[in-house]
Amino acid sequence: MRFYQFYGLNSENDVVSADDVLCRDDEVARGLIQERLERFPTVELWDAGRRVCRLEGGSGPSGFIL
Repeated sequence: MRFYQFYGLNSENDVVSADDVLCRDDEVARGLIQERLERFPTVELWDAGRRVCRLEGGSGPSGFIL
């Protein structure tokens, strides 16, 4: 299991929410990002100082940015 951090960003890229979660790998953690996109325009997923992905588009996925 790995420790991941989800950050919800507003339209000005300010962090307005932070959540911690344990997942077995990056793919499982990425799967949890969609529900956060319903609340924030941009969500970043981090693992121990490494940005796993950044997903933009609060109305649905527009693509992962690695």
